[in-house]
Amino acid sequence: MIQWKLNQEYVCHDRPLWPRMVYALVMMVGSLCYSQALAQKQVFLAPHPDKLFYADSLHKAAKITGDRSTLAEAYYMYGKVYIGMGDLVSAMSWYLKSLKIQEELQDWAKVGRLYNRIAEVEARKGNDERSLYYIRKGIEMAKKAKSPFYLALVQGLLAQYLSEDGKAKLFANTTHKQRLDSAIYYTKENIKIGHSLHDSVLVITGEFNLARFQYQLDSNRVDFLKACHRAYKANKRLNNLSGLLFTTCALTYQYLEMGQYDQVGVWLAELQNLYNSSPANDYHIRIELNSLATLYYSKTGKWKQAYLHAVDLHQIQINQYIEDRNLALTKQSFYYEAEQDKVQLQAQARELDLQKQMMVILGVVASFITIMGVVFYRLYKKNQKLGQQNEYLLKEQSHRLMNELQSITSFLSLNAEKSSDSDSMSILQDSLLRIESVGLLHRKLYGSKSMGKVDVNDFLIELIDHVLIVFGKHEVQLDADMADMMIDSQLALSLGLIVNELATNSCKYAFVEEGDHRITIAIKSVTEGIQTELVLQYSDNGPGGGESSKVGFGTRLISMETTQLGGTYRISTEKGFRFTLKIPFNKKSISDPVVSV
Repeated sequence: MIQWKLNQEYVCHDRPLWPRMVYALVMMVGSLCYSQALAQKQVFLAPHPDKLFYADSLHKAAKITGDRSTLAEAYYMYGKVYIGMGDLVSAMSWYLKSLKIQEELQDWAKVGRLYNRIAEVEARKGNDERSLYYIRKGIEMAKKAKSPFYLALVQGLLAQYLSEDGKAKLFANTTHKQRLDSAIYYTKENIKIGHSLHDSVLVITGEFNLARFQYQLDSNRVDFLKACHRAYKANKRLNNLSGLLFTTCALTYQYLEMGQYDQVGVWLAELQNLYNSSPANDYHIRIELNSLATLYYSKTGKWKQAYLHAVDLHQIQINQYIEDRNLALTKQSFYYEAEQDKVQLQAQARELDLQKQMMVILGVVASFITIMGVVFYRLYKKNQKLGQQNEYLLKEQSHRLMNELQSITSFLSLNAEKSSDSDSMSILQDSLLRIESVGLLHRKLYGSKSMGKVDVNDFLIELIDHVLIVFGKHEVQLDADMADMMIDSQLALSLGLIVNELATNSCKYAFVEEGDHRITIAIKSVTEGIQTELVLQYSDNGPGGGESSKVGFGTRLISMETTQLGGTYRISTEKGFRFTLKIPFNKKSISDPVVSV
């Protein structure tokens, strides 16, 4: 963000007077604002009137027609309205509501579009890893829907991530040049898409970003300034306000960095005019404008104007502080809604059981009395309708549960990012992985054609891959040798929690040093005499030892799950780490049949 770059660039300038004066000004305003933050009400920007009117119109039309696609679009537009206001919590809530409906309708293009928006929200919260996860999901959905426009949007966001040095940790074992080369590649692909769709805005944006990434490679400011002016003129010709705002910010920043303050004044005035001509304020453009103005007026000795812009900038920061505080309240509201849905579902289940009992009684009577056959038939049709309603509620509960797990992981990720205590951060991250393993199992069960069964091969491989992505261990090789098995949900949950702990342990302690890292996992059934066992073997080629040798929470969790399954396990730390779990098929804790091969 320009604000961060400017602070880093100019606080360390060689001149002896003005940096100290800027620092004193910012600290004075910051102290004043922070002292009033707790007593101050959170103030968001005004909503964009056109977008709000459009969202309200869609919402009213959806209520009249009952069209869920229109309702999902209304929720999406409400999310865009709140993004512009700077209310990230409300925006995320609307996006998740829209995502739930679009997933039900299987409109994969719009699902990909929502993943892109959610990735932007996570990025603005500072959750880079979560944001990158949703970017990749968005690319997957755009390709599945064969939607080049939405693919270009998500690829543009990925290119931006690749170009930022602050996000280098997300792309392990890559150099700065390699990441920029990848950003340039995706940008060129977007330009091709823009030409194929005859989308001038997409082409202009791609060419500007291409020049920006090239400038990061060769530092040729002259060529980049020419590209900025070309983009500004093209956006003005198309009356593309968002493109004008972005290119004007870039020009103001470049001239400020060069010390050409006459030009800075001209472009800063143009930026202010564009901002004022916008139908509504934009939260993030306002941050850039105040950041640039504060530094420009400080540099030119106009301290009153610098002070006013600094006050506005810190008011936005206060909003962010209050919004973070409200995250806990939002989390509790999700819990409440989930509990209400659970009570409703239980009531429907009890009613369904009662209807089944009545059907049995009436069936006996109907064998003797002809008229009771008609009654039985009517009750049967009523019970069938109730079953369909209950199936709909189950699907509704499933989607709500997925959204709630998604929200909880976002909250845990946000707290982990903000935690300064490494132990607390580690605990939050481990909890996040455990919750996400439950969410993965739920998705597999929901998408499985076999009721209550999940493919153990597909489930465990995806689980380990996700742990490696979270820890940035993209170079780790995964070798899997697992039989094609369908296991019940309880066994899958226990195995998922155990494998999650093992993979987390490997990432934390076995793969610390660079090298040829490898994880091996195998599942098979073994028969010895009359006893048949399910055997899981997991190993890595790390140095051995690590958390597995301590009686920590992870070890206790593995012991507890093994005991519930009626099995045994053995750990070896010689020449790497090796874990062997054996579970008998005939234990009561495992459903019958346990495994269908």
